[in-house]
Amino acid sequence: MYSFGIILWELITGDVPWAGETAASLMMAVVTNKRRPELSEPQAKSILGGLTQRCWGQEHARRPSFEQLQRELQAAAQQSLDLLCFVCSPRISVLKQALDEAREIKGELEIRGELCGGRCEIVSHDATAEKLRQLLSSTPTRRFLFSGHCNAPWDQAADALRETLAFTEPGGGVVTVEPATLASILNSHTQAKGGELELVFLNGCNSEALGRAVHQGGVACVVCWKTRVHDRAARVFACAFFKKIAAGGRCDVAFEEAKRAVECVTRKGTIRTPTGPMDAEVPMFELVDPDAPRMPTASGQPPPRSPPPTRAGVPLLLLL
Repeated sequence: MYSFGIILWELITGDVPWAGETAASLMMAVVTNKRRPELSEPQAKSILGGLTQRCWGQEHARRPSFEQLQRELQAAAQQSLDLLCFVCSPRISVLKQALDEAREIKGELEIRGELCGGRCEIVSHDATAEKLRQLLSSTPTRRFLFSGHCNAPWDQAADALRETLAFTEPGGGVVTVEPATLASILNSHTQAKGGELELVFLNGCNSEALGRAVHQGGVACVVCWKTRVHDRAARVFACAFFKKIAAGGRCDVAFEEAKRAVECVTRKGTIRTPTGPMDAEVPMFELVDPDAPRMPTASGQPPPRSPPPTRAGVPLLLLL
């Protein structure tokens, strides 16, 4: 059972256990010092991480049997969600990238096996606030991704949340509820309230205000956008973020990795050289507010690269 625990560790991390250790130092580490390969905090908290630690437990009698492991994994698969994705692409303003984004993220999580036996569910047909409330109430959920419009008008009062999520009904019509109600729905399922919700990702334009309300209510990690966001950049960002999370990365590490992924997207263009323009791949995006004024270029000087990067938006990470 100890050896199986090591195999589970390899599946979680994708690393080689005890790399660089000699036979003598390994014996000292495991037998005398009772060391085990390291798991990050998110990895250790996952169902698979918990089983791994039990499999290599110091007391042999407390290690589970394979029959017990099978029962627990089957039960976990039926009872919990690792990620709940709401994809909302209304008829009035279709988001062509949204469903592919969710499918790519789901595939990445399943390939990594980050939550062995866990599930990633995509809701796109009847993706309403009531559906979200029902799913969170009936199924323990660790992470929630909303992919859609986050700037549906709500209340223009100075002290109010002015925008809300644009959910969709089966026919593609927009469904909205008060943003404070949405924050309350999500906050009621945090770990502090006896739930499992630890991450909320609002992948849509101008989602900061709602993101802050959710964060203040106790969700440990919230990712949102301070500004409008380019559709393709939003997809690249979300996919890179969850790929890093699936590999056991912390939210702050995954956030920085996602920013780099957006900044590494290129397109055909030219760069300025002393002898004239040269064909090259140039950055497609920069993480800048699309509505901010542009700095004027030096008079008579061509830009260093063409076309200039598209202003994709400014992401925001909120951590407890």
